[in-house]
Amino acid sequence: GTVAAIAGALAGATVGPLGIPQEWLDDLMDWPHSISYLRALATTLTDPSVDAPTSFSPWLLPRGAIFTLLVLAHGVRRLLPPY
Repeated sequence: GTVAAIAGALAGATVGPLGIPQEWLDDLMDWPHSISYLRALATTLTDPSVDAPTSFSPWLLPRGAIFTLLVLAHGVRRLLPPY
């Protein structure tokens, strides 16, 4: 998973959104952020003269808590037999 994420990030940084298949972009999500938010954030990263979007969603807190619990549960499960 991690190697694929890094490879995808490098490929996206190299070819930009025009080099990524449209069906991949259509399935892209980072709830509760929208695709337009992600595009604005990407533009900010490539052009420092553009102001970064600074919206904050209160849904990020429960999303982060759920993700943390899932990661910890997976880690604890990996400690139990069978290894």
